[in-house]
Amino acid sequence: MSALYTLFTQWAPRDWLILGFSCRVWIRQKFARPKIPESVFQLRPGDHEKYGGDPQQPHKLHLVTRVRSGRRRPYLEKEIIKFLGLEKRYE
Repeated sequence: MSALYTLFTQWAPRDWLILGFSCRVWIRQKFARPKIPESVFQLRPGDHEKYGGDPQQPHKLHLVTRVRSGRRRPYLEKEIIKFLGLEKRYE
């Protein structure tokens, strides 16, 4: 075991020796942020005038259908499906 350890210490970088060569951890240091401009989230009164809507009372959603099954979903999602009356597909 000692011969293997000395061989490994000569070959491996220092950070491997700190963590141990049996449990090397890879960590991604740079996380990408979404590049969505802030203007997308701003209220645009021109849209309400364009479509004839009222910003205080927006249009109701016209049609909601459930395409996928509710099986193997969390209980909270199943309760929401039942609350909205979407137990049957395509109705």
